[in-house]
Amino acid sequence: MSSNKTSMWEHKTVFNFGKFYLVIRFIARKFMRPYRFLEETLPKTDEPTVFVSHHENLKGPIKLLLWLPFFVRIWILSSIVDQEDCYNHYVNYTFTERFGMPRKLAEWIALPASHIVAWGTNSVQAIPVFRSSKKIKRTFDMSVDALDNNQPILILPDIDYADSSTHIGQMYEGFLAIDRIYFKKTGKRVRFLPIYASYDTHQIRCGNPIYFTGDKHFRQERSEIAELIHKEMERIISLETR
Repeated sequence: MSSNKTSMWEHKTVFNFGKFYLVIRFIARKFMRPYRFLEETLPKTDEPTVFVSHHENLKGPIKLLLWLPFFVRIWILSSIVDQEDCYNHYVNYTFTERFGMPRKLAEWIALPASHIVAWGTNSVQAIPVFRSSKKIKRTFDMSVDALDNNQPILILPDIDYADSSTHIGQMYEGFLAIDRIYFKKTGKRVRFLPIYASYDTHQIRCGNPIYFTGDKHFRQERSEIAELIHKEMERIISLETR
């Protein structure tokens, strides 16, 4: 097998995604125009990689999970990874507060939906994100283990994840702590790689890799890295927007 990084990730695809997800992906691809991954935009060096993308009200992760030619471990809110938590989240927020459904209707729809979503998130080997909880340590521990096992991670840090436009708004910066934790364990820096799937061109493009240097206080450099990622995301989106 080639030492090419993409080939290594492609080799792992079938062995890591669950059968439920692979079936769903197979069916979904039959009804969608394909997205072409621009492999030439992906650095080929063998490094721990965190892909950073734009949520676009769920369109971003769907496009990437369906059409990336290699396995990634996506960060997903813990409230939709566990079926019971997912059901409560749908009933108490998504279907009622966000979509304005009557509670009884929300409960009726949430039951099968929560089972399907929980099956799906577990089938893609999602890493649960525990916001405002001490359990967030588990999120980072799982992420470090994934990077150690040559499994890239996909994170969509939009604060306003319901914004469906191509405009990049404010982003959470907390995910960038993964570099500090990984460096402390391995002595290696994480490569943060902006990535975008364009509805206009049906291409998936990676941007320039971004790294911490460790030469500044972490919080200061974290803000600078977040700004660099934001600007690079805007740049690659502009290349793919007609």
